[in-house]
Amino acid sequence: MAAALPSFEKFNVFSDEQSAGVRWRRWVARFENLLCALDITTDARKKALLLHFCGDEVYNIVESFSEEKKGAGATRQVEGRAVPNEYVTLRDSLTEYFTPKKNTAYEVLRFRKSTQLEGESIDTFHTRLRALASTCEFHNNDQEILTQILQGCHSQRLRRRALRDNFDLDHLLAEARALELSETRAVEIEGSVNALSINKQRRYSQSRGSHHFRSSQSHSQSHKDGHKDFKRTHNTASSSKTCFYCGGQFPHKAGCPAKGKTCKLCAKIGHFARVCKSQKVRHVVVEDITVSREVGCETSSDESVFAVKQKTAIHKTPVVHATICDTQIPFIVDTGATVNVLSWSVFSKLRPQATLHNPCPLIYAFGSKTPLPMKGFFMTDITFRQKTVNAKIYITDTEGTGNLLSAETAQALKIIQFAFSTSSPKIIADDFPSLFSDGVGKIKDVKVKLHIDQNIQPVAQQHRRIPFHVRKDVEAELERLERLDIIEQVQGPTPWISPVVVVPKKTGGVRVCIDMREANKAISREKHPMPTMDDLVADLNGSTVFSKLDMRNAYHQLELEENSRYITTFTTHVGLRRYKRLLFGVNAASEIFQNTIAGLLQGIPGTRNLSDDIIIHGKSQQDHDESLRITLQRLEENGARLNKEKCVFSVNELTFFGHKFGEKGVSADPEKVKTITNTSAPENVSEVRSFLGMTQYMSRFIPGYASITEPLRKLTRKETVWKWTKEEQQAFDKLKHSLTNTPVMSYFSQTEDTTVLVDASPIGLGAILMQKNKVICYASRALTDTEQRYSQTDREMLAVVYGVEHFHLYLHGSSFTVVTDHKPLLGIMQSRKPTTARIERWRLRLMPYNMTLIYRPGRDDLNPADYISRHPQTPPKRKTLEKST
Repeated sequence: MAAALPSFEKFNVFSDEQSAGVRWRRWVARFENLLCALDITTDARKKALLLHFCGDEVYNIVESFSEEKKGAGATRQVEGRAVPNEYVTLRDSLTEYFTPKKNTAYEVLRFRKSTQLEGESIDTFHTRLRALASTCEFHNNDQEILTQILQGCHSQRLRRRALRDNFDLDHLLAEARALELSETRAVEIEGSVNALSINKQRRYSQSRGSHHFRSSQSHSQSHKDGHKDFKRTHNTASSSKTCFYCGGQFPHKAGCPAKGKTCKLCAKIGHFARVCKSQKVRHVVVEDITVSREVGCETSSDESVFAVKQKTAIHKTPVVHATICDTQIPFIVDTGATVNVLSWSVFSKLRPQATLHNPCPLIYAFGSKTPLPMKGFFMTDITFRQKTVNAKIYITDTEGTGNLLSAETAQALKIIQFAFSTSSPKIIADDFPSLFSDGVGKIKDVKVKLHIDQNIQPVAQQHRRIPFHVRKDVEAELERLERLDIIEQVQGPTPWISPVVVVPKKTGGVRVCIDMREANKAISREKHPMPTMDDLVADLNGSTVFSKLDMRNAYHQLELEENSRYITTFTTHVGLRRYKRLLFGVNAASEIFQNTIAGLLQGIPGTRNLSDDIIIHGKSQQDHDESLRITLQRLEENGARLNKEKCVFSVNELTFFGHKFGEKGVSADPEKVKTITNTSAPENVSEVRSFLGMTQYMSRFIPGYASITEPLRKLTRKETVWKWTKEEQQAFDKLKHSLTNTPVMSYFSQTEDTTVLVDASPIGLGAILMQKNKVICYASRALTDTEQRYSQTDREMLAVVYGVEHFHLYLHGSSFTVVTDHKPLLGIMQSRKPTTARIERWRLRLMPYNMTLIYRPGRDDLNPADYISRHPQTPPKRKTLEKST
């Protein structure tokens, strides 16, 4: 049973990646000792326990292995029979993964650069050199180690003696141990007479001026009490006759001038800045507690601690309970300490799990010139709220001491966050290293089912021969995809076979694409709703900070169900393969992926995904950062991977899907505009259609788009003979000029009053959506031949219907105003008398809307929709707003 399993530390992959191979082999040795102690001999249980105890980081690595490397079905021969060998295969695969490739020259360089570390004993230094020498292929390891110790050790006495007496390695180590032991005993004798406590130092500071540590409230109260305590302090501790509050002569003939005044340096009440003993303060948040760290203090190269023993609590002490060796231990969080300290009494309870090492570097309490008496140190994992870090902890035997957590460890455990870094989204992203690691992610608990119509006859297409010069590149790409568990080999017959299309990459190599046109005929689309640009614009209203996350190999992060993979089979010159993950060529892929990621991010404020891009936005930096952290955490927990190079963090303007979003509104993407404006004139009908397709996407920013493009649209009609004249060139140039002067559209707000300006001309309809006299969006269209024969009143009424229905998403469900320059429409809309059948039908279509129609004269400065109606967009071919006439 899982509940009966003993605790065992997981393997930390990222604590020191350079030593991962050595640490992994040690971890495996300890793990196999555990298996032996538990008398576990079956291969399946060994593998299961390995995957259980290794931790999430290693488990994610295993998930990226091929089935062969995972050991699936692996066996070995024992006495002529096959026995399972999955555990050994998986263990060896992980060992190979963590073991770096050997480079003798590099290993020798590492050995030559090794020196004795601060606090490292000569035995530890020797052991480290011995391990480094094992990979250097020296002829005489002992001689090389001896030379390196003489070059890299701290002790000059040892170096001189060795050079004088010509020691061999054994004699050198014996002499070094003797020197270290004598030094350690001397330090213990010198330090035993000191009662070391930071609070002692602080109380000493208080005796010279205790007001430095008082709150502003107590300080103010001392003034109200007539300086009674202050006078006693002066009588006993001051001979300078100088007031500690104002800096003037003491005693005062009248009251102290600093009474009730606010210090300009520390903002406390009761003293002047010229006598303030506070330095600049950096605030650090420790959960709900704010503590202050003084800067500008005396520093040294030795380690230091601020608080070791505390008898009198001046402020609320920030205490957290962290877990070490399965034991919860209370720690004082000291942002001024550079080391972690544990009392000997607590350490004694942790043995034998914790092993003590000697000697220690000199560690001083704040303000003390005598080092603290230390027993040694040990390395261990410290866990706080599911966050684990590996840290060094020093053991002190000073009586009555507390346990101390350094600033570095507390920050690594996310117990504290420095104010100058909490608002940095890039630092937030650094908290999720696995999310931005290499490889292809796999969304957990999601398997995509392709709905395949069995009534469609399967098609096994012929193999398309691949050119000889690119076959090696194709083979390399196929091997990469297999290694990443994206594709797999196919054995046996398969009904569906699609050909490959090889596309060269700009960076070198090739991309293998699958021609799924025949297979897509049998795949039914799921028809999930796709968000539109209008949805995104509405979401971003009021946002000032934006980030964009790019998913690495997005579709490949969704796994296909086993019974959906056969339809993705494709043929290559090295055999058949099929996809295990969703691929780009599937017709339903975009909708499936969009729906899956949207469900994954559901409930996170300020987050919206469009395809493989995720937008995070907020009305303030804090809102944005909170949403960003939740999003990254959600993605990491579900096994996703992001491409950090393509991610954008915390910007005031974000370019996305051809639009530029900012605090003030939406505008066209300058890069897209530049691409269009640099385009040369089209030379045939196909190029005209392509050019109009590019500009159509920007039409919401261009008033009168249809009128400007009318000469170009004429060229696309079947009955028109191709002829590029001055008129077409002028239209082409005018459209490019309009793109370079596109306005910034405001965001739509559901709380603001909305107005729709409409107008009709003999050739088209125009509408403008506005709020607070700011344009939200332009819309226009040309009239059909039939509609051009309507009366002016009918055309104006049609403009109202077109404008309201075109902006349906913005208008339905709220009250709004429609502005027209055709006054007779007011009477028609208010009249209860029957009118023409056409207008009656239009009135019925407007009934679901809560609109108010008002009249405004048709001058261009009062109704800009008049211009748009005379410059409409492309007319529909058959279908019009009037469903029947």
